[in-house]
Amino acid sequence: MSTVARTEWAVVPSGGFSALHKRVVYALAGLGLACLAVGDEVPPLTLVLLAVGFVVSWFVEPPRVLGPEFLKLADLVVAAHSA
Repeated sequence: MSTVARTEWAVVPSGGFSALHKRVVYALAGLGLACLAVGDEVPPLTLVLLAVGFVVSWFVEPPRVLGPEFLKLADLVVAAHSA
C-alpha cells in the first residue's frame, strides 16, 4: 500500500510529482494506443510491437539509461543509421 502526502491543493502519491506525472502520461499514451488498436489503420504486428515497447518503456528510468554505455550505444546506432 502506498502512502499519500497531502499538499495544500492536491493529494500526491508518495513518489512525488514525477511519479504522478509518469502515471498520467502513461494513462494518456495507453488510451491513444487503445484508440489505434480499435481502428484498422495499424497492422496487428505493429500494434503488438507498440504494446511491447509501451510496457517495456515503463521500466526505463534516467539513472538506468543515461549511463556512458548507453550513450556510446546511442552514438553507434545514430552513426550506423546515418551511414
